Amino acid sequence: MKSNLSLWDAVQDYLLHLSEFKDPKSCRSTANQLRSAMLRFVALGLGSERENPRAKMSNHESQAAIDFLDRLPVDQVAKVPRALHTGFSQLRASEASQKNYASYIGGFMAWSKDQPWHPGLPQAFEKRCPKMMARGKSRKIANKITHRSGKYKKYALDQKDMSPELLADLKQFEAFLSDPHHPERLTGVPPLKPSSAKAYLKNLRLMLGFRVRHDSDPIEASRIQLSDLVPILSSSVLDDLSRPLQRQLQQQARETFSRWWHGYLVFLADAMESRSPRTTMNKLLALMALAKFLYRKEVLFETDYGSIFVMQVINQLLKQAMHEVGRWRSRKQTVSKFSEKWLDYDPEQETILDAIYRRIVEPLRLELAVRDQYGQYRQPRAIAKSLAHFLLWHRMTTYPARRPGEIRQLKVALFCPVEKPPEVPADGYYFPLLPNQYREVDASGNPTDNCLYRIYSHDSGGQLQGKYMLQICGSKTHEKYGMQEFPIDDEMFEDQTTLYGRYHDYLCGRWVVGGNKHDLRYTWWRSEWYGQRGRWVSKGRQEFNPEVFALPNPEGVGMIVPWGYLFPGPLTGKCMSEANFGRFFSNPAMRLTNKKITPHMLRKVWATWAIEAGLTEREVLAVAYLMGHSTATFHADYARPTSEVQRRFLDGLLRQRAKNRANPPDC
Repeated sequence: MKSNLSLWDAVQDYLLHLSEFKDPKSCRSTANQLRSAMLRFVALGLGSERENPRAKMSNHESQAAIDFLDRLPVDQVAKVPRALHTGFSQLRASEASQKNYASYIGGFMAWSKDQPWHPGLPQAFEKRCPKMMARGKSRKIANKITHRSGKYKKYALDQKDMSPELLADLKQFEAFLSDPHHPERLTGVPPLKPSSAKAYLKNLRLMLGFRVRHDSDPIEASRIQLSDLVPILSSSVLDDLSRPLQRQLQQQARETFSRWWHGYLVFLADAMESRSPRTTMNKLLALMALAKFLYRKEVLFETDYGSIFVMQVINQLLKQAMHEVGRWRSRKQTVSKFSEKWLDYDPEQETILDAIYRRIVEPLRLELAVRDQYGQYRQPRAIAKSLAHFLLWHRMTTYPARRPGEIRQLKVALFCPVEKPPEVPADGYYFPLLPNQYREVDASGNPTDNCLYRIYSHDSGGQLQGKYMLQICGSKTHEKYGMQEFPIDDEMFEDQTTLYGRYHDYLCGRWVVGGNKHDLRYTWWRSEWYGQRGRWVSKGRQEFNPEVFALPNPEGVGMIVPWGYLFPGPLTGKCMSEANFGRFFSNPAMRLTNKKITPHMLRKVWATWAIEAGLTEREVLAVAYLMGHSTATFHADYARPTSEVQRRFLDGLLRQRAKNRANPPDC
């Protein structure tokens, strides 16, 4: 008797187990099918060699395959499903054969998970049950990242309080900024992105709300106009006045503007506890855009704006604010407490990126288990939310972090995976790239949004790839870099699960094999599960009841093309707001590390990692490109190496310099 159990011994034990409750005929049939699957496909996938794999196996080849499996330790059982599919691919097995053999292998795998020799056991639920998760009560409530004593006060002017005239002016202002073909915008001045125009509108509504509710000389909501923010003195009025009267009117307008603007800054500092120069700069940029809108009929060229007195006032204030922003930027000064958002780690032992993966991403992966710490199935929505947390954190920490808005607004086509083109493998998932006619486009018809999709063929080789891709067309640096496409490489984890498998669970639902006669039999396209009993423990993304946007095909063939946001809000089903998206990251980080790490902070993590890892300038340029930045912005805004890292980097340079002096090159 062998002292160590082999993989082939495990197969024989499984057949002996079946003989205890199945009739002899069924046992013989199962034994033949399982034996054929193991010897023909699994052994081949695990590395066994045959002269002609596609030919019928001879007795000699069958015995050689048995000997091969008998030499493998039983812990190789975890590799059987992947080896089976490798064998299917090499022998080009038909879809019917794949479903048939996969069902028998699936039964063997379900039985093996409850055996004491299975990898990771004897605890029966060790790989399916996470440890006790820390809940919200574990937070230290006293940890504040800013000096603000309370919540933000809401003071923006609501649309319901605006007059019809003001609503019409704001709508026209938004069109003036973002409409590519607006007739009143100067030639050569490019339109703003809709998101930038909405940001300006948001700031204007805030300033209008201040003038209505908090100004020392308030204006009734029904009477306020855009000219109460930026005074209008048209040339038709000034031309009829003498020079002294013109100066008097301009001085009065300047004093009116300066009075309410100074009061607004005091309100921001005292009532809102907002003292960032960037906030001031953004407000002034909105006022500058408004001034260009109000004085659009007074100019013929962009340079003519410089002669308008109110533009001169705003421009002077803007220069001061930008100078202060530069000072904060050079000192890396922020309103928030950086220490509350930056993970504590030992730079001598690991990089900041490694520390975050170890302390956040890996625990989130372990929390993907379908059972809780008591062995009970978790709630379907909780499983889906865990999947979303892990996929987002994994993406932002294994690949240079993009701007949060690009990931937050990712779209995905929602075609049924069963309805797929012939080039898609039988067990493949189908999420194609959305056609341009269903996407947001610019005036030239080029896409301006971002998509996740999966490709199955490559232009150069025509080989099946099955690779997930990100297509980024709606980035802030789109004009500089153009459309960017990035692959999402598959990854196998310690428990033999894969990253692509987690994407499949999130997009299509999560199926768990095993159960009793009352459970369902799997009948979808995953051949390794076909015919096995189990249950759907979560519908994945569908648990959030996400919005589905469906448009008829403009080509008139009647097909409906549905799409949705890849990561909708779990409570709303809609595209997450910036604040909610930030909390979707920071809440798990706070629970696991007591640090409020946000998506934007992960961009600083990547820049710091580039310095810690000692990347060359060319490599840094590549990382900056993948993040959507220039190297200047990369270093100035994002890199935050610790003093230890900076000292170590400098010591290395000094040692190299000393070495070069001691060993000068031959002349």
